[in-house]
Amino acid sequence: MPLKLSFPLILLTILAFQSQDKAYAEAPVVRYISRAEDSLHFLLGQQAFDRQEYDSALGHNLAANVPASGPFREALLAQRSRIFARVWVPSDRSFGERGADPPMFSWEAGTSHFRALSRSGPMSPFDASAYQLDSRVWTYHASALLSRPMILGSQPFNLAARATVDMSRQAGQKTYQAGLEADAPEGILRGLALSFSTGLDKSTEYGSYRSYDLWAARDWFFGDADVTFQLGLTRQWDSRWDWRQDNAWASLSRGFSFSNGNRLSLYLIGSLDRMSPLSEQFAAPVIYVDDVTLSRPNHYRGPNFTESVPENNPIAYLLNSPNTGELQLTQNAPQSHFSLRPSLRYGFALSQGWQAEAGARYAVDLYPNYAWDRVPLPDSLSIGAEDLVGIALNRADGRHYAVVLADNEEGFEEHYGTKPLERHRMRRWEQRGGIDFSLSRTFPGGYAFIAETTTDFGWSNLPAMAPGNSQPWHWGLNFNVSHSLVW
Repeated sequence: MPLKLSFPLILLTILAFQSQDKAYAEAPVVRYISRAEDSLHFLLGQQAFDRQEYDSALGHNLAANVPASGPFREALLAQRSRIFARVWVPSDRSFGERGADPPMFSWEAGTSHFRALSRSGPMSPFDASAYQLDSRVWTYHASALLSRPMILGSQPFNLAARATVDMSRQAGQKTYQAGLEADAPEGILRGLALSFSTGLDKSTEYGSYRSYDLWAARDWFFGDADVTFQLGLTRQWDSRWDWRQDNAWASLSRGFSFSNGNRLSLYLIGSLDRMSPLSEQFAAPVIYVDDVTLSRPNHYRGPNFTESVPENNPIAYLLNSPNTGELQLTQNAPQSHFSLRPSLRYGFALSQGWQAEAGARYAVDLYPNYAWDRVPLPDSLSIGAEDLVGIALNRADGRHYAVVLADNEEGFEEHYGTKPLERHRMRRWEQRGGIDFSLSRTFPGGYAFIAETTTDFGWSNLPAMAPGNSQPWHWGLNFNVSHSLVW
């Protein structure tokens, strides 16, 4: 059996446009969340993952700063593990289907470039403007694979061990991954593929995180009709073997070959992702006033408005927490969703040995109900770190408004919002459409070259002030130069 060594020399990996962190002002009374840019990278990673652009997904994930604790840390690191589970899909190594011997060893390394514009809604119940972001980051990728065929009874298998390293220069993060893979090219288990991996994420700022992933899929080939059907499932655990997320999918592909050598391929993928939501509960302090439209409203000791606060120093009374009430504010952004993604690709030959391929795709994602509470802050008011932010129950109309006790030289000054508390509930759905085009050619000596450009546009039904993110457009350019040697 010949020994094959494959050495891809250059893979253009991920470059994204990144701006400085935009942090909201902190208030001692009500906790703010200042991670809007990182949540954008989380969204971009998820959208690239849904488009099966796993290099781009990994680059965005590595660009996000991992918090020291909390639900966003768990969601971000769980997404990273999930991307690695898909990067290692063994279907591209169905050597038995191609009638070729599996490589005994291969090595690859690379980089790539893309640009994306995204919109982020605030993850805070108090007024914080949504904004758009172009972000930039370099990541570097290297991997090694050792594969060997073997037979258990009468069933042939291809077994492989893989190790990868990914580094993000700007985010200061490194990811190490190692795993075992197996696929059955022939026999009664033909089309079955399994992968088990473990990964370690290291950040210069937030330490390390370990995860474990299991990937399993089964393919059915119908050669006469040029049809392939696949069912698959992945599961991810954290370092304590606590469940983090599941993904199940079904895919159907149909190919059409023409007499001139051109080929048309149609795809339909349906998937269901189950993961923990990004949820926050805010216990906001509540004071009681008669009319927020007055410059100095009267204060009361409770929601019955029967006992007034002494006028000589109502602010000192309000700063005594036992004298205030409490209102729970909610931000709930489910991450579990169902996706449906049809696509098509058409390949054709050009002169001088060049091959071209054009593709188009569409995707729709359906999410459970989003829920968020928003309390607009007073107009044209800059909030400082020493200011106190809370809720005022207004006796005049029975509604809740934001109140800011602004620190000044004489103590605190009262400011009230002009718009009441808003409670929103709605089901989210996202749509995306895109096109791509690639050129490729093989050269003497085992060299090959591929260049690809992709463009995507997206739309979301969530309003700008919802605690979610969307991607209006995305553009990417990738290059791949490889070299293969056979002994």
